[in-house]
Amino acid sequence: MVIYDRLEDSNSENSNKSVVEATGKHLETYADEGLRTLVIAYRPLQEDEYRTWSEAFRLANGDLEQLEKRKNGDLDNTIDTLMEEMERDLILLGTLFSMMMEEYS
Repeated sequence: MVIYDRLEDSNSENSNKSVVEATGKHLETYADEGLRTLVIAYRPLQEDEYRTWSEAFRLANGDLEQLEKRKNGDLDNTIDTLMEEMERDLILLGTLFSMMMEEYS
């Protein structure tokens, strides 16, 4: 699952192995029931870190060359690089489920 690749190192101070294990079990159970799931994780940021990232992301999303690269699946684009930068070292909170998939598919 993609989210596990984005979590903080399991040896870090904030890592909660029991939450990761419980979430995995919940996701398996929810999937067996055909339920949609949402995994929630976060990463604390300093305000200046966010502002710097946000400005770079805004500029990248206004760059037609970067948008075209991303549209064409070119992984060497600034937009995806910035998203990867933000979605790393996450701390897992858990998972939620919602409606049955077949009811709304």
